[in-house]
Amino acid sequence: MWRAISSTLVVMFVVLGLAALLLTRIATNQEVLASVWEAHSSSWQQMFLRAEGIPVAPTIRDFRQVCVLGFVIPYLVVMSSVLIFSWVYCYSYASVIVTMFIGVLVFLISSLMLANQTWIYGILSLLCAAIGIHIGRQNYFANSFHFCQAQTHHFYTNVVPDSSGIEYVDAGKIRFSLDSGISVNQSFGFLYDGTTYCAAPVMSSDCASSGSCGCVTDACVLGSPTSPARTDFWALGEDCCGDIGNFTCGAADLNIYATTGLVLRDTAEQGVEDVSRLPYLEAVRAASDHFGLVLGDEPVLIQWGSGDVEKNFERLWVGRAIVVILVTAFLAFVALTMPLSFLTMRGRGQAKGSAPVSAPRALQSRPAGAAFAAPPAP
Repeated sequence: MWRAISSTLVVMFVVLGLAALLLTRIATNQEVLASVWEAHSSSWQQMFLRAEGIPVAPTIRDFRQVCVLGFVIPYLVVMSSVLIFSWVYCYSYASVIVTMFIGVLVFLISSLMLANQTWIYGILSLLCAAIGIHIGRQNYFANSFHFCQAQTHHFYTNVVPDSSGIEYVDAGKIRFSLDSGISVNQSFGFLYDGTTYCAAPVMSSDCASSGSCGCVTDACVLGSPTSPARTDFWALGEDCCGDIGNFTCGAADLNIYATTGLVLRDTAEQGVEDVSRLPYLEAVRAASDHFGLVLGDEPVLIQWGSGDVEKNFERLWVGRAIVVILVTAFLAFVALTMPLSFLTMRGRGQAKGSAPVSAPRALQSRPAGAAFAAPPAP
């Protein structure tokens, strides 16, 4: 998921930069920008040319308008969209906030698109809104979702390892009984897209230390000390185990009797398929089949770690979400300032390569120091 977000950020902001360049160039109609005009002509020439109805380059006011409509507003749109959709679903009144925010966006973009002079900037703002909402939602489901679910779901204590996972479908954090542990020798590593997804069963302390519990023959009796009735709780990690056994995720090899973990909940609860859970579930099924463990209908996936596991993982998830927002802010700034910088340099180059602006013949023939004639009375 983290790799998918990185690819999305790069691709979308390359597209945004090219679109902003094209739309800004169309909006300025290839005219020389205000800074160039003011550097190569005096104010009295501009005044006289406008009085004669001769087209001139944009004023500094026009350039400021391009900056506001082509940079400030689109930048605020994309960043507000990312920020809101990265966190809004953590709150019970999320639908109200989303409705209000979408209403403001619709009003702003419609106002820009309905005016002849600003419809291009309306298209740019619409593109920024779509990119910001998409990135914000991806950031939420990859990072913020897990933090928020751990905060808002139940904290169960003294959980027996062979309990049914269905009893804890609303768990956000679980503390197992003191006679529990991780069977590090009964883990399984599932290789997917260059990453090894590891899963190890949470079992009684005797089974965790022996690493030999399971039902691999027809003579075994489920519910006996060596054949647990079910194994629904699984510790997880990435790139921290062998193909079979050697589970070291969260320093589990140093302390197999750690008892607390955060539940990796499914984003399908909010209507989005959780692709990050699928490789873990494959590892869980493979381990249960290989070691003869009974897997229930609702396996509970646990993010395991040493120390204060709750704070460690919450910092990780929140930190990743903040990194995505900061990277988005940087890429959006670059993508939206690139067109203005390019057009400014192009305008200066054109002005330097052209001849100085001369006053019209009527102005040249006017005696030095003569005042302009007053317009005739109506």
